[in-house]
Amino acid sequence: MRIIAGKMKGRKLFSPKNGAVRPTLDQTKENLFNMLQPLKENAIVLDLYAGTGNVGIEFLSRGAKCVHFNDLSKDSIRTILDNLRLVDCLEQSVVTQAYAHKKIKKAAEEGILFDYIFIDPPYGREDIKRTLLNPLLCGILNANGLIITEQEKELEPLQGTPFLLIDARIQGSKSLHFYKRSNA
Repeated sequence: MRIIAGKMKGRKLFSPKNGAVRPTLDQTKENLFNMLQPLKENAIVLDLYAGTGNVGIEFLSRGAKCVHFNDLSKDSIRTILDNLRLVDCLEQSVVTQAYAHKKIKKAAEEGILFDYIFIDPPYGREDIKRTLLNPLLCGILNANGLIITEQEKELEPLQGTPFLLIDARIQGSKSLHFYKRSNA
């Protein structure tokens, strides 16, 4: 697992040996960031189910101002912190260990607005649907911000949420879905 572009291009990151985390693959990251070009200058990013921190660190490498990394797993938090130390990005990062809905609530209480929210929970669960239906999620996404989900390609994009699907891309066994606020 490595950083594929930006100021940290080519840097290798740590990944848990136990296989409990499924990091976003390089080809998927490349497609994701090709879709986001140009990245909003000084972007504030939420990597909600951060795993290894792989995607959030890619945002930092490409010029994001700050990334909030959140995961429930102690092992993931340890890996994220190790990776942030490795690439010397602790000062541009906020790392929290919490359930996704609690991180969203805390961000809403603190008035944080994100330009990008990346949602890639463990596969085979209802976390994407539950997260997109969270009434506080709209309040932490900038008016022109984007939500990106990564999930199994067999799963359809979610309709009937406060967000409008603007694009969907299939990459191997995964799919990326891009949403904007429906009132934006």
